[in-house]
Amino acid sequence: MIINEKNFTVDCKDPLIGKLSGTLRLPSPTAYHEPFEYIKRGINESNESYTINSTNLDFLNSSGLTAIARLLMHARKVGTPIKIIGNANIPWQTKSFPSLKKLWDQIDVELI
Repeated sequence: MIINEKNFTVDCKDPLIGKLSGTLRLPSPTAYHEPFEYIKRGINESNESYTINSTNLDFLNSSGLTAIARLLMHARKVGTPIKIIGNANIPWQTKSFPSLKKLWDQIDVELI
């Protein structure tokens, strides 16, 4: 499933990978519920790990970061390890993504 909005795309065609791209500036963490629903489904249905690829995500506001943290806490609850792939050339990703590892020891962050 692909959610294609004016400023962002959430691509979940691969059942084990959610790809985020563009600019995510939704007004609250709950506003991310619908765009991230297919990522949550992938986490629920995965028999192995799930990957969130954000290498093409230019901007994510604090509400979006909170929404991702909630996804990670859900993954911890259902026992699905998570890999976050970020872009080492985007400063907010190099600052924010490594701190998400504190939520659970089964979160792997790779900045490429």
